Amino acid sequence: MPAIREFFQILEDTLIVRRLDPYLKSPRKRLFSRPKYYYFDTGARNALAKLPLNADLLKTQKGVLFEHFVILELFRRSSLPEANFRLYWWRTLEGAEVDCVVEKDDGSLIPLEIKASENISLGQLKGLVSFLKTHPQAKTGYVISLIERPQKLKENIIALPWWMI
Repeated sequence: MPAIREFFQILEDTLIVRRLDPYLKSPRKRLFSRPKYYYFDTGARNALAKLPLNADLLKTQKGVLFEHFVILELFRRSSLPEANFRLYWWRTLEGAEVDCVVEKDDGSLIPLEIKASENISLGQLKGLVSFLKTHPQAKTGYVISLIERPQKLKENIIALPWWMI
């Protein structure tokens, strides 16, 4: 296990991957939990995975590629000098998951679910609903998707087009 951690540390140090830690209230628990990793570029990810560059790739990997793209854009924005937030992901033991949690310096939280779809149903957002119920410092959750204009899905859940992030 230490060899694997060292390998991932080398990938981080050489800027090949970015680490997204889980959102946990305890910083100590965060150190011992499993992060997610995102390659610096989706093309590099595809090449290293030996995925063919054709239309079938988009059919089979659309959701993964879209999530990767959005997370990379959020990472880029978090590294700007005026950025006042950190990025995490969240999952419960029961399997409810949120793709990204933005923690602002004031302690407020913004959960983001990322969907490569133009049709979003509340049934797809169980993780987002669960996060909003269990974290009162999160007032509104957002779905980043392929829709054309913002849509209110529920009182505290708004779907946004990807270009608005």
